[in-house]
Amino acid sequence: MKGQDRKTGSSLFLVRLWQPESDDAKADWTGRVVHLTSGEASNFLDLSTLAPLLLEMLNTRLVSQNRLVDHSELQNTPKGDDNER
Repeated sequence: MKGQDRKTGSSLFLVRLWQPESDDAKADWTGRVVHLTSGEASNFLDLSTLAPLLLEMLNTRLVSQNRLVDHSELQNTPKGDDNER
């Protein structure tokens, strides 16, 4: 399975989410991201850091393959308007 990312141009991640035990009903989610083909793993403490962490892990993989991609357009993609249905 190693090297598959290079051939397909895709990456496979496992994301585990859980909510820490707390009396605060609004406690944020925490979790762990694992890049399955390389084994690279990282923890995050709230959901707002998940997308930047995934992009950082992707860019790390792409830099090692000399294929760095600008993902800024992904971060600025407008959300779909529910009224358009």
